[in-house]
Amino acid sequence: MAFVKGQSGNPSGRPKGLKDKRSIAADVKAIAEAHDFDPFIEMIKLAKNPTVDESVRFQCCKELAQYLAPKLKAITIDAGEETQEAIKHVFNI
Repeated sequence: MAFVKGQSGNPSGRPKGLKDKRSIAADVKAIAEAHDFDPFIEMIKLAKNPTVDESVRFQCCKELAQYLAPKLKAITIDAGEETQEAIKHVFNI
């Protein structure tokens, strides 16, 4: 099936005039900057404020932590027979 010039390859796609995610994110960022608002700074203020409920402070810390220390992923090492024997020898297993 050949494409027709000027016709979308995905007729069920995003309607014309609707902004994509990057444009929306850029608009939100511009509005926040225009109002001198930084959500990270506000979350830090909440997390450090002893008058704020402890569960809210914990949630702020939890949200911020994912940007400071990404989640670790499990890895699998496929060691050969010799490597396994060397590990057993080193750790006296």
